[in-house]
Amino acid sequence: MIVENAEFLQDIYPTQISDFVFECKQSVPKNTRIVTFPRMPKPDSYPAEWIKEYWI
Repeated sequence: MIVENAEFLQDIYPTQISDFVFECKQSVPKNTRIVTFPRMPKPDSYPAEWIKEYWI
């Protein structure tokens, strides 16, 4: 947001980057490759079952 003319990864790779809070609480959308999380809590503190399976 500070860099002029910056490209957003969400625009370059539509449907591949999902936000946990808005899209991934129960499951991960089919084409998602990256899930973003807010600063707190950290991913290993979230109760979603899919995180326990994929978080390394």
